[in-house]
Amino acid sequence: MSWSKRSRQARGYDAKWERTRLLVLRRDNGLCQCDRCKGGELRLTPATEVHHVTSKARAKALGWTRAQTDDPSNLASMSHECHLLADAEAQGRTLKQGCDLNGMPLDPKHAWNKGRGAAIAPDRQAKDRAPSLAQSRLYFAGKRKCA
Repeated sequence: MSWSKRSRQARGYDAKWERTRLLVLRRDNGLCQCDRCKGGELRLTPATEVHHVTSKARAKALGWTRAQTDDPSNLASMSHECHLLADAEAQGRTLKQGCDLNGMPLDPKHAWNKGRGAAIAPDRQAKDRAPSLAQSRLYFAGKRKCA
């Protein structure tokens, strides 16, 4: 995805958008409203961005006006991470997050992984992955060590 050459104001992110954005962040108490966080009920994650529930492109195709697109009922506060995931999901893409024990990204499409794909055996890839949070907690609690 390439960056737009148009200014943020030309793309509709002007002073009026900033006021609406702050209104939505205040309405949602500054907490991420995605399905994974549910406004602090599941995860307490601070929101830094505002997400269009119906994307601007979809709204344009439906013939919505800018007022309808940027209406607070079509907006939700989200953390940067959750916003990336929501946008990727809406576009039919998936994001692999995290890295292995060597610090290399798990996403095979990441620029750092070019040329590494078939070079690493599948059994080695599993060993290189970082332990899950549950495994780490057990390890540090002294109950068992990670394999």
